[in-house]
Amino acid sequence: MARSHVRAGIKPEQYPLVGELSLDAIKEILNPPEEVLKAWEKAYNYLTKILREKEQK
Repeated sequence: MARSHVRAGIKPEQYPLVGELSLDAIKEILNPPEEVLKAWEKAYNYLTKILREKEQK
């Protein structure tokens, strides 16, 4: 995934917008309970940390 982001030119400063739009899509399509949506948000934020570290390498 990190390589794909680098190839596509996705920058770390774009992650918040991507996360927001992803969570909006999850909410609209799946309509999960709020605690599930919060878990998705937490997982996404954790993934962005990993991606930032990998992409810097």
